[in-house]
Amino acid sequence: MGSNIYYSGGDDVKISDRIKQFSDEQVGRAAIGIILLLTAVFIGLKVSGYITWSWFWVLSPTILFPISVVALFVLVILVIAAVITFPLAPIIYKYLRKRATKLWETINDNN
Repeated sequence: MGSNIYYSGGDDVKISDRIKQFSDEQVGRAAIGIILLLTAVFIGLKVSGYITWSWFWVLSPTILFPISVVALFVLVILVIAAVITFPLAPIIYKYLRKRATKLWETINDNN
């Protein structure tokens, strides 16, 4: 059914096995390298006059990448928090409903 693609770097190793050998540090270095290369190319094109973009867009790879990493981290934290608290929703609802009822009764008793 599925065919395996092999890496011909001396030994017959599946490409999927070769990819698994990369560490997170190597992937991070590659991402930073690509971002810096892209920024350098944009700066070169801007200085030479081939593009007329604003400097924000020329430097956008270095500006937007950290922002997107932080946004992704916050999104993951929010999803984890939602998954953890979802089973507690009925309990929280009952507690808040009881508190609101007591508060409403207290307000009506004072009037």
